[in-house]
Amino acid sequence: MSYINVILLDENKAFQAELTEIAKSTDIYIDRVNSEKELYEALATIQYNVAIITIDQTQAHDLNLVTQLRKKSALGVIVLTAAPSTAHRILSYESGADHFFSSPIEHKEIVAAIRNLFVRLTPIAPNAPLGSYNWQLDKSSWCLITPDNHEIKLTAKELKFLELLMSQFGENVDRHAVKLTLGYTTDDYGNRSIDSLVRRLRKKVLSNINIQLPLQTVHAVGYCFSASAQVLESQSN
Repeated sequence: MSYINVILLDENKAFQAELTEIAKSTDIYIDRVNSEKELYEALATIQYNVAIITIDQTQAHDLNLVTQLRKKSALGVIVLTAAPSTAHRILSYESGADHFFSSPIEHKEIVAAIRNLFVRLTPIAPNAPLGSYNWQLDKSSWCLITPDNHEIKLTAKELKFLELLMSQFGENVDRHAVKLTLGYTTDDYGNRSIDSLVRRLRKKVLSNINIQLPLQTVHAVGYCFSASAQVLESQSN
């Protein structure tokens, strides 16, 4: 199962009840933030798939945040508002929103929109044969091989980390298992070391091939490699 990370900016908690229903979906994890500052801080440390931005009547014409998210990220963007006018809908789409919902919100509809965005925005290998592995980890050359056959050199820690996740792609791997594999301590220092490793790895992949590594942070659990993958074992002499 692929897990969808959603970040929600709901300053006035206007949609708390509706969004609580969304959070019950087993494949969707929602982080709530209370300000634009908190939103950007979260985006700097966690890879999200979809952003939900709520706008009340006093904010309906201030969609600069939506515009900035569209320009600077590959996120799917959903706008929620309690002001259901045609003008607000048009402004939202012109600012870069993928979907627009007004109150009252049917939670099944917005869940479907989130899942659709996730599928549409998740990179896949061009012309890949059905059933083929999209990502490969070559242990002999210490390389991550992307769906379009780009090779990204890895450090020893990055190699061990990706081997752990890619060998069981689609499954949750808890942070304790990651710490044991990498030899990190089980305290907060170990947690910070993992976070730093993940941040550097995501940045390395994005800067090399301009697509996001399908590495999902599963909140309160650990990590998941959400694309199909294969680990190529080292060749013996």
